[in-house]
Amino acid sequence: MNLSFRDLEYFLTLAELGHMGRAAAVHGITQPALSKSLRRLEEETGLTLFERSSRRLWLSASGLAFVEHARQLHAQYQDALRNTSALQAGHAGLLRIGATGVTLDAIVTPALTWLMPRRPALKACLTVGLSDTLFDQVLHGKLDLAVAPLYGGPAAGLDHYVLKQDTMRIVLSARHPLLESPSPQLADTLAFPWILPLAGSSARATLMSCFAEQGLSEPRAAMEVPLISAGILEIVATTHFLSFASEPLLAQAGGGRISSLPFTLPQRRKLCLIARQGASWTPLMDAFRDAVEGSVAAARA
Repeated sequence: MNLSFRDLEYFLTLAELGHMGRAAAVHGITQPALSKSLRRLEEETGLTLFERSSRRLWLSASGLAFVEHARQLHAQYQDALRNTSALQAGHAGLLRIGATGVTLDAIVTPALTWLMPRRPALKACLTVGLSDTLFDQVLHGKLDLAVAPLYGGPAAGLDHYVLKQDTMRIVLSARHPLLESPSPQLADTLAFPWILPLAGSSARATLMSCFAEQGLSEPRAAMEVPLISAGILEIVATTHFLSFASEPLLAQAGGGRISSLPFTLPQRRKLCLIARQGASWTPLMDAFRDAVEGSVAAARA
């Protein structure tokens, strides 16, 4: 099979947009040229990749199976281009890093503060987002690395390097009526509203699994937020809302106004460096990993 990487790129854009005109505009080509590219790819693979209507197209069953292979091939090709550029320019090059609200200031910013003076030609492109979004961008080659919380195992196709682990606690106001009970249990929390991570997030799924393991229903969400932050804990401190947070955040933001229930959750949060499986590591990626590990070690000292 002799696939054109340009045809693969066009195919991936078509798969994402589902519209011939918009995909052609993205690449600055005509629709007939895009149709010709798609025919070449279908002839080369022997597959019908799209179903078509008069207005849109969508991936066929064969296309759905092929698109993941196409994404991996495209990401590997982009790796090769970046590695060639890095070899030609010594330590110069672009490093695309993902961070979450949890890891940005705690890990990534200190690492870049150390690294960038030592790599003056480095250009760092930083993306801040939710863990699951960053994982998807690493998987599909849009980011080189991400530093993000991981609550369970990594997604297929990703490698992870654990930097530190946090114990998670159920947090509440220091004046919350639950603390008047001699031994509050997880079931008791269902009587109160919660501030929860976003539905569908790994953090939310982790918390819900704690309730499911005890045969309990899910808690009622008064608020859903992308990140449990010091600001969110301020709301907890002045209401009867419950939430869940790491012990370091509780120690940092508590100020005596926030407490936690007298048991820890069985799942631990891992703060990880995430990379795509099989990715070719550039010298800059290695240097960033060393800087991240150094920033975590310095924070412990």
